[in-house]
Amino acid sequence: MLHDCNPPTEWYAREDYYFNMTPAKGHWNGTTWKAFVKWRSNSEVQSCCVDSDWGIGILSKTAAIGASIKSSNPFFEFDIFANDRKNYLNLIDFDQLKEKLLNS
Repeated sequence: MLHDCNPPTEWYAREDYYFNMTPAKGHWNGTTWKAFVKWRSNSEVQSCCVDSDWGIGILSKTAAIGASIKSSNPFFEFDIFANDRKNYLNLIDFDQLKEKLLNS
């Protein structure tokens, strides 16, 4: 499980935690979304991101929670990610996760 996989804006996804003069103010997600998207392209891993608390990414080698993707964002540019975040993250709600786990 990974936390902060779904930052709302690029300001939240900034690399520097200590740079607080942003529209995100003191909120910070960092670049976890990049690691999660990288894992989503691994065909040996199933994954999804629960749309809660800025995104809870889940990786599994056994549960059928979401097939891998072919990433079309090799440089992990935020605007490309943001325009298709539902696909990049396999963004689902908690009830959808429960259904996937019950059916795997």
